[in-house]
Amino acid sequence: DPCKLLAQADLERALGKPIKSASAAHDQNTGSKGCFYLNDPGKSFVIVTYWQGDDAKLQLLGTIAQLQKGCDSFSGGGTTRRVTPTPVPPAVAALKTKSLVELYGTHAQLWKEKCPPGRGLDLSGLGEGASMDPVVGTAHMVAGEVYLVFFLADSALTEQKRIEGVRLLAASLFK
Repeated sequence: DPCKLLAQADLERALGKPIKSASAAHDQNTGSKGCFYLNDPGKSFVIVTYWQGDDAKLQLLGTIAQLQKGCDSFSGGGTTRRVTPTPVPPAVAALKTKSLVELYGTHAQLWKEKCPPGRGLDLSGLGEGASMDPVVGTAHMVAGEVYLVFFLADSALTEQKRIEGVRLLAASLFK
C-alpha cells in the first residue's frame, strides 16, 4: 500500500496541517503507484507517486522529452499519468540503456538549462539524485530502481516551507 510509505505525523509536519484522508492509486498502464493525502480538496494536499524499473525509466524519459522542449512544457509528473506521449522521440528513447541515476542526471541538467533560475533546487543527499521546484512544490528523486515524485500543494506554504516539507518527507523515506 503506497499510503503506508510515509508516517501521517511526517506528512502533517510537511504540510503544516492535519491529513484528513489518504487514497492509494495504481495505474496499470504507466506502472505508477501513489497516494493522495488530503487536507482540503483542491487547496491543501500531498501527492506521492513512484515508478520502479522500466516504468521508472519510461517516466523519466518522458520528463526528459518534455524538458527538451522547454521548462514551460514540463508538467512535472506529479500524478499517476505518463508525462509524454508514447513513444518518446528517438533521440530520447536511445537513452533507455542508461541507468536510472544517469537518466536523472540528464533530467537535472536539462532542468538547469531550460528553466528559470530558482526553479531547480538541488536536494543533494536525498536518494541518489534529487531536485525540487520550490515555486510549484514538486520534487523528483531517484533511489536504486525507483523514481519518486512529491507534490506539496498549499497556497499558505512559502517556498522555504515547501523545501523543508519535501526534505522532511524524503528523509523519512530514506531513513
